[in-house]
Amino acid sequence: MRVTFIGSSVASTRGGIETTIASLAAHLAVRHEVTLITGAGRRSDRPFKVAGVRVLQVPFVPRTSLASRAAFSTSQILSPYLIESLSTVIASSLSKVARNALAESDIISTHSKYDALFFSRIAATRGIPSVFHIQGSRFGALFKALDRSTVYIAISEWAKRDLTNRFGLSIRYVVSPGIPERLLGLDRNEQEFVLFVARLQRSKGTLEAIRIFHEVSSLFPELRLVIIGDGPGRAEMEREAQHLSIRSKVEFLGAIPHEDVLDYYAHAKLLLFPSKSEVYPLVPLEAMGAGCPVVASDVLNLTGGADGIPILLPAARQELWVTAVTRLLEKTEERVRVGNLGREWARTKTWTNASYEYERVLISTVQHYSA
Repeated sequence: MRVTFIGSSVASTRGGIETTIASLAAHLAVRHEVTLITGAGRRSDRPFKVAGVRVLQVPFVPRTSLASRAAFSTSQILSPYLIESLSTVIASSLSKVARNALAESDIISTHSKYDALFFSRIAATRGIPSVFHIQGSRFGALFKALDRSTVYIAISEWAKRDLTNRFGLSIRYVVSPGIPERLLGLDRNEQEFVLFVARLQRSKGTLEAIRIFHEVSSLFPELRLVIIGDGPGRAEMEREAQHLSIRSKVEFLGAIPHEDVLDYYAHAKLLLFPSKSEVYPLVPLEAMGAGCPVVASDVLNLTGGADGIPILLPAARQELWVTAVTRLLEKTEERVRVGNLGREWARTKTWTNASYEYERVLISTVQHYSA
């Protein structure tokens, strides 16, 4: 089977949705002919590679560029994500290599709303099916009217129900992101820090993480809070840490390569995850794969069937978080027990397993489309 993945920003962003696209593509490439069409990224970047995958990079306007932000601020209509996808589809149409790859595909796989809108229409005109592996949660009547995707795939059962109820999308399949197998083999070597990994914005519980750490830090003088990620909420977190007189104990690493994040899971005493909303909780799942205990908010879609292995608490009840975190930090045996249970559950949630599930959907879609 010849599969073409579309990921406008995979080569330039390399995180979040981009990790999902690259990981699925790489694992499918073990058994199929896989092409990835993506934006070219910065000129200073090395050529972007995904193991076993034919990567085609085309010129595009990334959502983080000044041109994209200026167009949005002027029009309030041209979303940076729309500009990113539109520039990718135009460049793909002008590239003979990309046009040939699309024409020779048995199926096209998209993973963002605007990529789906544009490339599903290309697939339809070429008489091939397309699937939209939905990572986000915001759609409307215009999307439903214009999108030509053959099949929708949700990333969790919660997302499937939500998208069906709110937007009337007909979703037949669920394929959840996975974790790198490498996590399962990492040795636990605890160091004196608590970990927070997220895009730094209020909905991720950024201020809650600072305040919870402040409450427990007085009991553990050597303990640090290590924060991985970047975003508009970083300055606010730094000010809050300064206000609470714990700035010297909080380490901001910014956005670091995903491979490096995995090692931090193996060394952290626990992961704090006070997020208020999640489409799919990949960070807690990765931490569990490394045997790292997880204390997380009880948002509806967080556990995804994890049988209550993470310690789940209401995001607004800070006193409960302080009690749970303090207990884990005080009791080594409890940390080991919770970490081991999480790792055993995560063994079934690898990218290899996810790729087989995705493969079944792709094959079924091709077969039904051709029938």
